[in-house]
Amino acid sequence: MKTAGFRLVLFFGILAIFGLTGCNTVTVKKPAGDKVATLDPKIWEGTWVGPDGFRGTSRIKDASKGLVEFRSLAPGEKKDSATLIIHELKDRLVGTAYGEGSKESAAFLRVSATENHLALFLPNHKLFKEAVTSGKIAGEMQKSGFVQTRPSKDQPDNSRKPEPQGGVMIDLPQFGAAEVDKMPLRDAGNAAECFETDPDLVLVKEKKPDAAKKTRTKK
Repeated sequence: MKTAGFRLVLFFGILAIFGLTGCNTVTVKKPAGDKVATLDPKIWEGTWVGPDGFRGTSRIKDASKGLVEFRSLAPGEKKDSATLIIHELKDRLVGTAYGEGSKESAAFLRVSATENHLALFLPNHKLFKEAVTSGKIAGEMQKSGFVQTRPSKDQPDNSRKPEPQGGVMIDLPQFGAAEVDKMPLRDAGNAAECFETDPDLVLVKEKKPDAAKKTRTKK
């Protein structure tokens, strides 16, 4: 199964937020959510800072389609960009990896955005696996594996020994409010519960220089 989201590294070099081949992942054939979200430039446009000295920008690429583009400001990475389709999912927002003209499945995640912070939450893989296995929602599951290197007991820490690792890839035809209502949740219909409790990535928006300070500086 090919997925548009597997190689999408949001914010370039911070976190492979959409996972890697062989990991537990959840993807969707159609953009997650039910309708295009209203995008406020005060929230979705600006410069963000994050872990490991990351600095990048976001802009609304196409409000009518809910497209938001993120771009790194790091030297050598300025040509790298990632685009999310932002949709409403009940009272929450979700972002789906976007590829121009792509018909492949794509990764998705919950997005919590304010004028000052941006937090990204991965799908709760265990919950989706239970829902698909029990037939509560439609979806396909496929095992995948890759070779991951780890230190062996009889080798120095800088020597690596390959070990097979595995994961389960879950692919959904769609994921909207109707699917949320069928999920095995403690709080029925709570869209947020379909995702991990803790965010995988949190970014903080840079504040624009105060106009008064700018004036004093010019003087």
